[in-house]
Amino acid sequence: MPTIASFSLKGGVGKTTTAVNLAFESAAVGLRTLLVDLDAQAAASFYFRVRPDGRLGSRDFFTSKKRLLGAIKGTDYDLLDLLPAHRSFRKFDLYLHRSKQPHERLARVLRMLQTEYDCVVLDCPPNGSVLWEGICTAADVVLVPMIPTTLCRRTCDQLTDMFRRSGLPAERLRPFFSMVQPSNADHREAIKLYRAELPNLLESTIPYLPEIESMGIHREPVSCFAENSPATQAYARLREEVWHARAA
Repeated sequence: MPTIASFSLKGGVGKTTTAVNLAFESAAVGLRTLLVDLDAQAAASFYFRVRPDGRLGSRDFFTSKKRLLGAIKGTDYDLLDLLPAHRSFRKFDLYLHRSKQPHERLARVLRMLQTEYDCVVLDCPPNGSVLWEGICTAADVVLVPMIPTTLCRRTCDQLTDMFRRSGLPAERLRPFFSMVQPSNADHREAIKLYRAELPNLLESTIPYLPEIESMGIHREPVSCFAENSPATQAYARLREEVWHARAA
């Protein structure tokens, strides 16, 4: 059961839209998919019009298989389920700090689901916490949406350093360009430069398009209301490339 995390230390780069659309595309090709909303802001849950189960707190998430499975909700789409966020998820780090082998706890949780799903997608909070190391330990691929700007490149370098210090395999970290404006000369120059410098950079790019911004209005994945949009095609290509990257 491959686990794909959408993560960045920087907010506003397309992390949640990536997780939502990647999960939808995985289900669309026939994979039993679970989207796990780990961010207490619950943006991914909002997109799917799913409210959290108030019975699943931060401790239960890691200790109660019964409550964990009971909190998973179906979505309006075949083969796609959602574990919605809860406000108590803000306390994940407090719980993990008191736990034995905190970096392994999330991986143990996901192993409980391996007979239920073909693919798990994690929408992650934007911080470098204890939970972050658990995410990177559990995930087969850590996707990093990166706007082609200096600050986002700096964030990518910081993540690479964090991987090295934590002893995690650097090949799991896979940045890709997000919110790209082809008409922007600075974007074009940065893309050319960063492609030469970042060996793990994916080929897929996600354009900056109003359809993606409209997901918050429609509250559904972009391909559900803009099937022929370049954005839909971009997310489909990203899913395919991620699947191959995971298998490599």
